Amino acid sequence: MKNSAKKFVRSDNSWGYETGVHIQGNYISTEWNQFITENKGNLPDILNDLCNFFDYSDLDDVQHFCTTYSLAELWNFFLNTKKDKYKIQILKILCNAINYKNESLSFLQQSEVIDILLQNLKASNEDLCDITLGVLSSLCTINKEIIPYLLSNGIINSMKLLSTLLYFGSMLVNLATVQGEHVFDLIELASLCIVSDYSSNVKSAFTVFGQLLSSYENDDLLVIKERIMKDINAYINNISEISDSSAAKEFFLLLSLFDEIPPEYSLVISTIINNCFELDEENISKAIKSGIEIFNHFYDQFPLEGCSKFYETILIMYDKLNIRCKHEIAQFLVNRFPYQNNFEEKVCRIFGEFMDDPEIGAKCIFAFTEMMENFKDNETMSALIVEYSDKIFDGINSEDENILEASIHFIDVLKKIQQ
Repeated sequence: MKNSAKKFVRSDNSWGYETGVHIQGNYISTEWNQFITENKGNLPDILNDLCNFFDYSDLDDVQHFCTTYSLAELWNFFLNTKKDKYKIQILKILCNAINYKNESLSFLQQSEVIDILLQNLKASNEDLCDITLGVLSSLCTINKEIIPYLLSNGIINSMKLLSTLLYFGSMLVNLATVQGEHVFDLIELASLCIVSDYSSNVKSAFTVFGQLLSSYENDDLLVIKERIMKDINAYINNISEISDSSAAKEFFLLLSLFDEIPPEYSLVISTIINNCFELDEENISKAIKSGIEIFNHFYDQFPLEGCSKFYETILIMYDKLNIRCKHEIAQFLVNRFPYQNNFEEKVCRIFGEFMDDPEIGAKCIFAFTEMMENFKDNETMSALIVEYSDKIFDGINSEDENILEASIHFIDVLKKIQQ
């Protein structure tokens, strides 16, 4: 049975629904079996249905199909057709089936097959080149021994002639695990991914950089660090436009591998997180969590302006976040925010929210108390004291010694203020 189906996909820099056909597993199984064993149907129809099946059908159905049926015959169709459209569809199906560990396709790892795929990268049709990279990347994922063969047979030179296609970045990530003499070629190609229309490629660029930095030491590492930082600086305006939480996280992880980064990167980090504002709660939280980690890592290096922008950004997003991320923000603020000489109502309320937290409750009470003491003449602060006093008084009965101590300290300071 076939039904209309949609999936949420990214195209260039925007998201939208792509319409296709949902095909049930028993339908495609019967159709494929009859096509192979009884010569019923035709190649264009079966290819269209298989593509839709992998793209829009239930994962369990796809998994069952891939573990039950051989798709090896598709390779013969690929070799015998001259139409790029069919070649692209066949490779797309094979790429998906490899990822689902279809055992009938293990022969694709043979050198003579790899040679044909490498030759494909010289085709004039970019879509054919792209899906070929996808197949090669999937093969590398399941068999790392293929990577040295690809490197020794010119895949780097072939990729230098290609645009940063959809599977470009994933191929580089695989190649970077066995870089050898090609390290600077990989840096060059990864840098091009930063300006790709595909966020997956942007993420892959930072992954490749990170892999390379983790693979070397001493003088070699210093040279590679210098080259990568040079490329990051060259593309920093593009990097500041990142709005994908996974790419943002990978960039922040990459920065943490450096001993020093330019101070102005503090503003870039805040800008990237702000770009993620329209994402869903989970992805916003992911971006902020990784942002907090990198700010903690380089906090002493960042200027006041950069830190202030970051505080402003996370406070704006705070109400959209899940409780785990709110807790991380509260912990960050109580350790980093200069509340001693900066009154910020939102920060004060966050401290109030976590006063009974077993991990940071005592710190929040102490911070709230210090703000109360320093800004006792502020009307808003006076109102907040009234609002949160009962919560702090409850701390007197807490079994947590730290919260108890902080609550007693609050009461002592409050009495002095009221005298």
